[in-house]
Amino acid sequence: MSTPRILIVDDDADFLRAISAVLSSAGFETITAVDPRGAQPILSRPDPGIDLLIVDLVLKGEISGFDLISIVTRKTPPYKILTASAVYPSATLEYISSRMGADTFIEKPRPGEPLDAEKWIRTVQRLVGREPAAAGPETRSASESDCSDRLALGRRLGRAVS
Repeated sequence: MSTPRILIVDDDADFLRAISAVLSSAGFETITAVDPRGAQPILSRPDPGIDLLIVDLVLKGEISGFDLISIVTRKTPPYKILTASAVYPSATLEYISSRMGADTFIEKPRPGEPLDAEKWIRTVQRLVGREPAAAGPETRSASESDCSDRLALGRRLGRAVS
């Protein structure tokens, strides 16, 4: 089974580093871009090998997250898309995401709020069709071993990471 590849597009560098670290620690390969222009070289390949696209809807610059989703939903086969935002409340984010053709949505933490790492990991696992690995001698439990790693990451980034 190959490692699922996730392209994350977000203009918040701290969040981008934090979510990339969280998903990488859960066994996903992450590729990051701070704007849609940075993602375009990857997405324009005939087979970019991306299993999931995570897009912040509110991006600075000429191309918004809305624009990027509009572009990629026309591709064949379509990408699985997870929209994210710290601006829109859940009900609005759910409505926008469904209307745009995204698979689901998730609220990003607002500044000073903790990142719900387990919620992000579960959501991504569900979207890529990958169940969490059973805890065993070779597998660290995210709820135990990774907590100190995530807390240390949060301290380094100046954000709370749960």
